[in-house]
Amino acid sequence: MTTNDNEGMPMSCTTTTTTTEVAISPEDDSGGLDSDWLSVRGVVTASVGYTGSTIDIDDDGTATLTPTYKSVCKGDGNTEAVRIEYDPSVLKYEDVIRRFVESPKVPNIYGEQDPQYQVAIWVDSKEQRMTAQKVCEDACKNIPILDVMPWFDAEDSHQNFFGQGW
Repeated sequence: MTTNDNEGMPMSCTTTTTTTEVAISPEDDSGGLDSDWLSVRGVVTASVGYTGSTIDIDDDGTATLTPTYKSVCKGDGNTEAVRIEYDPSVLKYEDVIRRFVESPKVPNIYGEQDPQYQVAIWVDSKEQRMTAQKVCEDACKNIPILDVMPWFDAEDSHQNFFGQGW
């Protein structure tokens, strides 16, 4: 996970009263999107990972399968995605979604997608779903809006891709 040191906010993986999370799929396969998000005022952390499969979660909340880049490439049903954690007193959920949806790199989606690279927005509340739908409608983009699924951070070699000198 990458930290936005410029904001001086602590890195956290859980939802708290000062930060919230949203998972979205990457705009393309070029890597480095976690770094792109860190330049946005109000973003606390951004991490690359995997989401979207129907992995079984044990009673204690742990997953029975941890995806890797290799398993995702082989078609385990997960999507390569970027998880954004932001301070809602500085940045609104709608603005995060609008930045993603209005990117010229994000296409309209019709029909089936390759799960590894699917373009989608994952939401964890009715309010997020309604906001994402409105933003997509305003931008005339047909982007799937899906219920949030288990999140798995990608391997360290995939975090801050361009910051590693790629």
